[in-house]
Amino acid sequence: MHFLLSLLLFQASYSFAAETTHIRVMTSNLTTGNHQNYDNGEGIRIMKGLKADVILVQEFNYKSDSEKDIKDMVAQIGPEFSYYRESEDSDKIPNGIISRFPILQSGEWADENNPDRDFAWAKLDVPGAKKLWAISVHLKSSTGAANAARRMAQTKALKRYIADNIPESDYVVLGGDFNVVRRDDAIIKEFADVLYEDGTPTDSDGASVTNMSRKNNYDWILNDKDIAGYQVPVRFKTLVDEADIELQNTYSKGLVFDSTNFPVLDRVEPVQKEDSRANGMQHLTVVKDYEIPASEVTTDTDEDIDSCVWYQWGCW
Repeated sequence: MHFLLSLLLFQASYSFAAETTHIRVMTSNLTTGNHQNYDNGEGIRIMKGLKADVILVQEFNYKSDSEKDIKDMVAQIGPEFSYYRESEDSDKIPNGIISRFPILQSGEWADENNPDRDFAWAKLDVPGAKKLWAISVHLKSSTGAANAARRMAQTKALKRYIADNIPESDYVVLGGDFNVVRRDDAIIKEFADVLYEDGTPTDSDGASVTNMSRKNNYDWILNDKDIAGYQVPVRFKTLVDEADIELQNTYSKGLVFDSTNFPVLDRVEPVQKEDSRANGMQHLTVVKDYEIPASEVTTDTDEDIDSCVWYQWGCW
């Protein structure tokens, strides 16, 4: 009786709701200077400051590109992060993934339409039976019918790679620099039966475009149906207002981050105000947040998680 009473009192003192898994995903074609690399540090500051869990990196070059230098770059973003980066000699501006979650498998799928990069992918060990596949892409650039046809060929190839390699039940996010101008581009329609976006990310001024001229929709994050239902607004806490109410800086369908108009830079330290306009910066990053519910998390036991509440010491 005393044990039961103690247990009830203990339960009344703490919240036992099983925790969700928060996953923030961002794109990163954020190289600066004249050599398509992250040496000058502005892009690294943005990646660190936005506190993403999964970063889909383009033009993944840093200093000599040695393993030591790449590890040093990743460590600046977060000492607990791991990464995958394309490593073929021909991949002069490689794609890659930086992840807070352990990388179970990784590799690259051939891109027949770009000589200097392929499609980078990583299978990430997020909590639960379902795993998260992150795919970083940098599609063919430039306008004109021939380049549009190459982007369509890349899109169809990616759909085949996904169908051939990724279990239907797992989560998928694919993002990076699509090099398209409009949000209704043909490749977005082609992707739609496999990957799509639920709503349009915007910056603090309500704009969705991501290139420096603020005219083109270059950068994207698409998701599959399994994780799409778990997308949540991107939120940053702001200062308390005059009524002592803590306000939220919220982007309901995702964030296009521009340091020059972001109203709460103190929440994304060490980002500096002009980082998004640094010399050689050509893109803004897209950020999306997901909350995987506790009901999706399983354990190594045969316990049915839907029939119990998981506390710190077990299932009751």
